[in-house]
Amino acid sequence: MKLNKKKTIIFLISVIAVAGIVITALPLIQAFMDPQSQTTVINASYGAFPLCIYNGVGVMGHLENVTGIMLQINNENDKYLNISCIENSSFVTHVNYVYLKQQVVDKNGNIVDGYIEEKDIFIGVETVVVPVKLSPGNYTVVFSDGNYFDVNIS
Repeated sequence: MKLNKKKTIIFLISVIAVAGIVITALPLIQAFMDPQSQTTVINASYGAFPLCIYNGVGVMGHLENVTGIMLQINNENDKYLNISCIENSSFVTHVNYVYLKQQVVDKNGNIVDGYIEEKDIFIGVETVVVPVKLSPGNYTVVFSDGNYFDVNIS
């Protein structure tokens, strides 16, 4: 009788331990199963965009036509985000930098919207231009957190 009682107690403790581990790990498992919940692309367009590009200090801006994909992204991650690559069935290009829309100070001391070359996309809603020349077709923009976004270039 003591042996059966001991086995029952060990079994119950094991079940409780496994249930505790599953309940604790469930949010992490769900995050890996559904990466789309962390990054939302609000708007995307392809074309040539006239951007006022500033250096890191933000004082010297120059106007430049940049061909690429303009994205408005809501980064809900708890850290910065990168765009890893843009790909389709026969093409992959890695993204080394993007132009991130920020408020900068111009030469007259006014605060204006400008674009700064960055590697990281910060938390919150950001406007980003990925400088890349693409032929018409369907492409996938792949983010560093595993999310992706499909874009059609016509």
